[in-house]
Amino acid sequence: MLFTIRPTLGPALPDVLTDPLFMAAFATGALFLLRHWRTARRAELVLAGLGFGIALGTKWYGLTDLPAVLLAWLIAALVVRRPGRPLARDTGVLIGVIALAGGIWMLRNLIMTGNPVFDFRVSLFGATIFPAPPDPIRRLLGFSLAHYLGDGHAWSVYIWPALRSDFGLTSAIVLGGALLAALRPPRGPDRPRVYIVFAAAILCLAAYAITPYTAQGPAGMPLLVIANTRYGAPALLLAAPLLAVAAPQLGPLRLVVEVVLLIQIRAGLHQYIAAPAGRLIVAGVILLALAAAAWALRRSPSARAALAAVAAIGAVAFSYHYQRVLSVQAWTPDDPTLDYVLAHAPAGKRIAVTGTWTVQGVVPVAVLFGPRFGNTVDYLGPFVSHRREQYTSARSFIAALRRGRFGLLEIGTGFPPAADPVQVNWAVAAGYRYVTRSARLILLRAPHGA
Repeated sequence: MLFTIRPTLGPALPDVLTDPLFMAAFATGALFLLRHWRTARRAELVLAGLGFGIALGTKWYGLTDLPAVLLAWLIAALVVRRPGRPLARDTGVLIGVIALAGGIWMLRNLIMTGNPVFDFRVSLFGATIFPAPPDPIRRLLGFSLAHYLGDGHAWSVYIWPALRSDFGLTSAIVLGGALLAALRPPRGPDRPRVYIVFAAAILCLAAYAITPYTAQGPAGMPLLVIANTRYGAPALLLAAPLLAVAAPQLGPLRLVVEVVLLIQIRAGLHQYIAAPAGRLIVAGVILLALAAAAWALRRSPSARAALAAVAAIGAVAFSYHYQRVLSVQAWTPDDPTLDYVLAHAPAGKRIAVTGTWTVQGVVPVAVLFGPRFGNTVDYLGPFVSHRREQYTSARSFIAALRRGRFGLLEIGTGFPPAADPVQVNWAVAAGYRYVTRSARLILLRAPHGA
């Protein structure tokens, strides 16, 4: 159900980001870590580390979410007084596998820049451990939700409306169920695991609140909270199973909650994958009929099992329908420059990208690689303190453009957009010709063609 809210479904479909891979690997790691708590098998721990390692190597916010999960696991192990030596050994295995599976990118950064988390300066007690160049964009726009904790105006005008819109009723029900499960956990061996998951979810929420760019925008005006609500999805992913734990305690309210969640799932999917109105009506009638039958037969276990089987088959058919709709629905980036690349340069081309662009709309880089990732794409800019910057002179820009033998050049119009970025004039001076443009991007073609 959580994969139908905008912070999870948005990155997967219209935004074409790598967050879905992070979520899948993160969930896999959490699953096997909990299995290891029950079985104590080393294989479960290795699989947990593999999942967490892939997550760490996929998104930077793994650096805040993974420590939260590991901290909750360690605290729980200490509370139940697990033997120190086996716990230390298990912790070493877990962290080692995570480092091997996902730390390669930080090793790369360390070798190339001297900072494993480049370009973020790491300090401890006022002493700089890993230096990094100044980041004016983060300083001016990269505020966190925690930065605005005491700012009622920012929360009422900008932050809360964005959180309410993106996370919605589904997330509220999930968090409410997680809280109920933690307050009234089941008896027996599952109780510690409930506490672990709940603590990890709360720590991940705290990590979300302190992560830079979660309240993106100028000081006092976090206009782009919606851009990174996806950073809060891991906490909800951890909390969701606890709703199932709490469900038996809801009594008659359970059926209402389940119907509301089904409606929310349908509404979330419909944001990105449209379905004919007639099918919606049929699905609604079937849903109400199943809910009524479940209520009428609530005292018959065999009848409830049969209804559950029918509902499961219906859910599979429902999901298959959406998969078919999505597979035949042409994906269009809704940008003429990207449309041109997909139509006229799908593979075998050298494409340069330069400038910056607004966050509204598709990130162009992945699209420029082509439908089968057959193009070569590079950012046109010099390395300054181990970071790609923009050229500041026509001479160096044109020299790099010719040296790279790029057939196409995609230029961002800036943030905020400019009608005529200086790079366009430099490219024209080098013989490049205008192809098409949008508000965010301008595409030019080399004189020798694309």
